[in-house]
Amino acid sequence: MRVTIKEIAAICGLSIGTVDRAMHGRQGINPETRDRVLTVSRQLGYRPHLLARSLVTGSTMSIGVIVPNLKNPFFSELVEVMQIKARAAGYHVYMMLSEFDAEEEKESLERLRSLNVDGIIILPVSRGRSFHAYMKSLGTPIVTISNRVSQQWPWVGIDDRKAMRDAVRFVISRGYANIVFVTLEKGLPSKSLPFYSDEQRILGYKEALREADGAFTPLVVTDTEMIRTIHETRLQGERRTCIVCSCDAVALEVMNVLKGYGIGIPDTVGLMGFDNLEELKYITPRLATVATPIQKIGEEAFDAFLAALREDCSINKVLEHRIIEGETV
Repeated sequence: MRVTIKEIAAICGLSIGTVDRAMHGRQGINPETRDRVLTVSRQLGYRPHLLARSLVTGSTMSIGVIVPNLKNPFFSELVEVMQIKARAAGYHVYMMLSEFDAEEEKESLERLRSLNVDGIIILPVSRGRSFHAYMKSLGTPIVTISNRVSQQWPWVGIDDRKAMRDAVRFVISRGYANIVFVTLEKGLPSKSLPFYSDEQRILGYKEALREADGAFTPLVVTDTEMIRTIHETRLQGERRTCIVCSCDAVALEVMNVLKGYGIGIPDTVGLMGFDNLEELKYITPRLATVATPIQKIGEEAFDAFLAALREDCSINKVLEHRIIEGETV
């Protein structure tokens, strides 16, 4: 049988209100009284009835988090940061994966709404007016990360365009004659809207090349196309080339293929990533990349969620990036 607050109050000789305040760390409770309440609740195996609490408080103390997948370490690191931050604030996290699928993303949003979460943090794969209108129809506080849906939603990320422009300027300074941009297939511009972050990074790449007064011809390819090119040509006969990747996950995949064919990095081909993932410290040669403050993004996103609960939806947080020179450029 479930132990109730009423029973704990009777055992401790306290009012139900006092027991509730002690359990939730509210002020006005004698420390000895709080310790006694918590000790008794642990001994009896008390578990709060979340549905009952939500009916009283209007809050489930839960938050939904949606990311594309956990294969990319960027997403998994981000989720871990938000989980730690949420737990410290007393929130339970429901995590959903969109798998880069717009319909699955909507399904995840619907499921989270049915769970009556207090709000949602999402790294969206969808964009545009119709998706913006759909999110508004949910009636739930939502914070977006990295990929923008529209200017009207709280957002946390970096200036992707400027970050990639800085990265390509750094590559140009190293004397490369040919600079290729490689992105995930789903990030490449098409008839449908590309990811905001990929779109911005491609624009930054092209801007940096234009600054070089026609010395470079832009070439944007997918990771699949780049790997096929390496397999077919081993990049033989190419002018000194640097492969600039939209994220570290793509760069590490390309690096693995280059190493497999004995293609020297950076002696034959340069390689530039983006994100500065934690796992890069185990990779040799050390990947040159753009450091994205993943921990700060996760922390700021959760703080933006708390602000959204107070109906402050004005947060638009642009965080700083920096270039990690590494050993591959």
